[in-house]
Amino acid sequence: MNKDELNSLLKNGNITLKEFEKRLDILNGKIDNNIDEIQLINKINTDIMKNISEMTSEEVNKEQLRILHDIADNTKKTRKNTAFLVNYLIVSIAISVIFVIVLLFNI
Repeated sequence: MNKDELNSLLKNGNITLKEFEKRLDILNGKIDNNIDEIQLINKINTDIMKNISEMTSEEVNKEQLRILHDIADNTKKTRKNTAFLVNYLIVSIAISVIFVIVLLFNI
């Protein structure tokens, strides 16, 4: 397919503008690198799936336990950050109220 065919498809309404731009990029060679990267990612994912299928149930359990510990650690960090932000908000509101009261008495 060449640019003229793409233009005619776009003019006839057979493809969308986004699809036209995508196909034009493929024609111009801009997508070749991305296709190689996508194929590499797919190969890595396939290798990971093969490794998982070769793992014993004990190894799978250890991996799941490690993931659960990571999730628990992230949850603790999130709770600490949330508590800090709530305390910061309360202190900020208290300081603002004190500031407004001081301003009102000075008027």
